[in-house]
Amino acid sequence: MSRYEAPEKPTDDSDGESWRKALRQAYISRSYLSGRLTNLSLLEEYGKNAWLISNSQLEDILRDLERELSERKEGVEKVNRGRKTAQENSRAELTWLEEGWKQGVGKIIEVQLATDGVKRETLQRKRNNG
Repeated sequence: MSRYEAPEKPTDDSDGESWRKALRQAYISRSYLSGRLTNLSLLEEYGKNAWLISNSQLEDILRDLERELSERKEGVEKVNRGRKTAQENSRAELTWLEEGWKQGVGKIIEVQLATDGVKRETLQRKRNNG
C-alpha cells in the first residue's frame, strides 16, 4: 500500500539533493497513479478489452523506450571507444613531443652554461691582459 501513499517531505534543513530526490519520487508516484487511474477508468467504462488494449499500448511504448535507451547506450559506448582510441593513438606523439621538448630545454641550458663559461673566460682574459 505504500506506493499509493504520498512520499514523505524532507526536513526544512535538508540539502537540495534531498528535495530533488523527493520531488522525483513524487513525480514518479503521480505518474504511476495517473496511469493506474486511467487504466481503472477504462476498465470500468469499456470493460476488459479496452483495459487490455491500453496495457498493450503501454507495453509498446515501454519497448520503444527500452530500445531507444539501448541505442543511446551503444552510441555512448561507441563515442567512448573512439575517444579512448584517439587518446591511445596520440600517446606516442605526445610522448615524442614531450621528449623533444625536454631535449630542447636541455640543449638551451647547455648553451647558457657554455655562454656563461665563454663570458667568464673572456672576463678572465681581460683581467689578465688588462
